[in-house]
Amino acid sequence: MLSPTMLIGEYTSKIGERKRVAIPKKIRQELGDKLILTRGYENALVMVNTEMWETLAKEVINGSFINK
Repeated sequence: MLSPTMLIGEYTSKIGERKRVAIPKKIRQELGDKLILTRGYENALVMVNTEMWETLAKEVINGSFINK
């Protein structure tokens, strides 16, 4: 069963010269320093830590993610 930290809101940032986006300190403290950013439902961005990503990937592979 997933029990992720859910942070909902908006954050505006610029993409730097090196094509990177700064993640606010508060979010890094909550989720950790190693994050994965991907496109979610209706093109929303979803950011999860690597531990949650591995859990989600296992659920998708096992088919249990879709059946919830």
